[in-house]
Amino acid sequence: ERLDAFVGNLDLSEVEIEDVPLPPEEQSRKDFADGLDRRLDEESLGGTLEELNTKASSWGALRRMRSIGLLLVHVSRSSRPCRAAFVAKGLPLLGELLTDSVGVLEEGPDGERHEATMRCMACLACLLNLSVGRAIMWEHRQILGKPFDRLHRWCGREKTARAADLRGPCTILSRRWQKQAKPASSDTPQNKATRVKVLEMIKQGLEGADAEILKKSLPLSTVASEIEASLYGFYKGATPEYRHHARMLRNNMILVGNESLRERILFGEIVAQDLVNMDSRSLAPQSLQEQRRAVELEALKSVVLPGDAKQLEPPPASFDWRDETWRVHETSTTKEATTEAEKPSATSEKGSESQNQLDALATPATPSVESNTPIMRTSSYGAPGTPEAMATPAPDDEDEQAEDLIRFFSQPVLSH
Repeated sequence: ERLDAFVGNLDLSEVEIEDVPLPPEEQSRKDFADGLDRRLDEESLGGTLEELNTKASSWGALRRMRSIGLLLVHVSRSSRPCRAAFVAKGLPLLGELLTDSVGVLEEGPDGERHEATMRCMACLACLLNLSVGRAIMWEHRQILGKPFDRLHRWCGREKTARAADLRGPCTILSRRWQKQAKPASSDTPQNKATRVKVLEMIKQGLEGADAEILKKSLPLSTVASEIEASLYGFYKGATPEYRHHARMLRNNMILVGNESLRERILFGEIVAQDLVNMDSRSLAPQSLQEQRRAVELEALKSVVLPGDAKQLEPPPASFDWRDETWRVHETSTTKEATTEAEKPSATSEKGSESQNQLDALATPATPSVESNTPIMRTSSYGAPGTPEAMATPAPDDEDEQAEDLIRFFSQPVLSH
């Protein structure tokens, strides 16, 4: 109590607390993390990767590994062009972090396994959001494919909570790649010859891209391998349709004026699976698509015969544009009342009978609405209103996990 009274009587208003400067290595790591929070796009990614490959080694092993993990989480939440640029240049860093982390999980001390688990989570979160197919994994099998296989086997072998956390994303990625066709370079000899020819055909269609675009985009051979594998899997073999579809893709991609299509493919804006599902009309240059639409519009105009022109005359001013299906009972009542008013007056008995009919019509039957049919609200004027929207969902678990990873990798490292 005396100590509390003494402290309470102290005047700390004029006491200056000096900030303890961070070690140079920690300050560099902190500046790197702050830079990722401010901006990460396809233009700044090159400098970020260079900093991790050259300067980050002087920060210490732990700071560098955490900085790589932080970058992977930010890449997983970045734009599609940024993710495509990372696939082109950053996969070796991802493989390095995954290899080191899996080694710790397999044989490392227990005190380091939590750190290794968080790093593996960052690697898997990044892979889940990248356009990395089976062909790319085969191309990077030494630095990325084999470490992933080791992690997948470790998750299936271990029965710990850490293994359970990693088993879900590992299974999702494994099933995704198992559904895809093998790349042409790993297929059987009888299929390999045909598939290599198709692969060269697709490369020819992409080689018309500008040289500056090829320097910044995904490697041409990687993109062509993904497209060919998706095409082979779509037709489930080297069928005549498979070869015909490849020629159609080549002929459209190589067209003069189709630079936009080639650029979108090389930068990953159009992934291989989406490209395979596009028809020749969607692959044509924009100018050609506009010409086709103009021709189709003229053809539609020519369908209307001169004698049918009166059908296109505007309706009278008294025409009711409202959809009668929304207020059937009111429109039916109005029409019936108008018809009765135009008829000559009849006996009171007939009039009362007509009135009873009107009353019956004015009471609508209860509609039978299925449980999965959205209920439409009508406005006071009878027009259909906006469907009732579902409540805004809570943040996804993936976003919460990403925030947890960012907080973990951003915490200061003062002991290394």
